[in-house]
Parts: sequence; structure tokens; C-alpha cells
Amino acid sequence: MALRQPQAPDTAAVWRQMRRGHSTASAPPPGRAATGTGHYLDAIEDFDAEFFGIGPADAALTDPQERLFLETAWEALEDAGCTGSRLDALSTDDGTPRSVGVYAGAGGGEYALLAAAAAGAATAGERGDGGPVPRSDTWNLANRVSALLHLTGPSLTLDTAESSVLVALHHALAALRRGECRAALVGGVRLLLHPPAGRPERARPSARSC
Repeated sequence: MALRQPQAPDTAAVWRQMRRGHSTASAPPPGRAATGTGHYLDAIEDFDAEFFGIGPADAALTDPQERLFLETAWEALEDAGCTGSRLDALSTDDGTPRSVGVYAGAGGGEYALLAAAAAGAATAGERGDGGPVPRSDTWNLANRVSALLHLTGPSLTLDTAESSVLVALHHALAALRRGECRAALVGGVRLLLHPPAGRPERARPSARSC
């Protein structure tokens, strides 16, 4: 298991918050371009790209939701003791190793909106200087984990609003029962990065990953 939420950078801190009934609502941290009370996740810009073999240019274009999901997925595997040879041992009947499915629940990606706004560009996939901008879709969340960790089970990202993680869990359990994979990673992530018109001010900066 791996969890992160505002004011709780790891699973142990999340449990402590839950036991105390602690509210994560707060004023914006210093330097954060936001106003009003919200739920602010710390250090979303931090990412150990080198650990995952991702180059600097690719890392800069990677949605923070994807970075966060990748990091917590690895932490969950470590917590379960399923790395290295133990991960290889999760094989299919024909001997294919790392038969682990990845099922992600995620909301829409807003990182591309921030990049477009910063560059003054409105055309999807194009920056003001003609360079690349981040993708706005989220299908790559599960696929990136599967590819980088060489996992051979099903890989699926779902967006069904508030029920996304429960639907992802349903699909993972069904795949396990059908024998499509020997183990499954299931999680969800949602970062509200861009303040569009109509969104309540207090909801803009909330985030959670598990």
C-alpha cells in the first residue's frame, strides 16, 4: 500500500491523520499561485525521473498525476515485498514473468492547460514557440507503470468521476478471477492544477493518490 495526501507525504502520515480526524484544509502555502482555503499537496513538482529511467525533457512534459501515480505504484510494490525476483515470480501458466495488471482511476489532466496558459497558446499540442506541450489525456497513467516496470498484465486507466478507483478495483478483481494476471496494482490520483471558471474556489487545489 502507498498513500499520499495533503500534509501527509507517506502512508504512515495518512493513517495518523485519519486516526486524529485531522482536516487537511489550509491556506495556500507560500509561493503557491492560489487563493482561498484548499487541500494543498506538497512538492508535486518533485520527481525522481532518473530512478525510472526518464530523461529530463520527457519528465518535464509528464503530467504530475502520472509522476505521482508512478512513484506510489513503486512504493506499493515495495511495501508488498514484490520487487526484483519476487516480482519476476508472478508469472503466467506459460512462464511469462511479472504478470501484474495495473488499474488506475484518474480525473482529467490539467497540466496541459497550465502549459498552454503559460505559453499563451490555445492550440492543443502546440506551444507558442512551436515546441511540445504535455498531453491532456490520462490513458498513459497505467500504461507508463506497466511499461517502465515491465509488467505484462492488463493495463487500464478509467475515469468515472468519483467512482473511478472503485471501478478500477472491480476490473482488477474480475481480471484476477479470470486468470488474466497473477497480481494487480490498483490506485487513483487526482490533482486540480488549473482554476477554470465555475469550479468552487475551495476545491481547486485538492489532491490525493493511493
